[in-house]
Amino acid sequence: MEAEKITDAELETLRQSAEKMLSRYSPAVDEVWWRNLHAAVVELQERRVQEAGQ
Repeated sequence: MEAEKITDAELETLRQSAEKMLSRYSPAVDEVWWRNLHAAVVELQERRVQEAGQ
């Protein structure tokens, strides 16, 4: 199955959602999972900016 490319707007929404979840102090939030998601989204956003500048 080929994944569709996520839009920049969708990436920003994911980033904000991850940051919101990480700001909550709840055992229901698996912090490792949310931190990894946040890191992946930030890395992809930075890579896209870098590639656009080349």
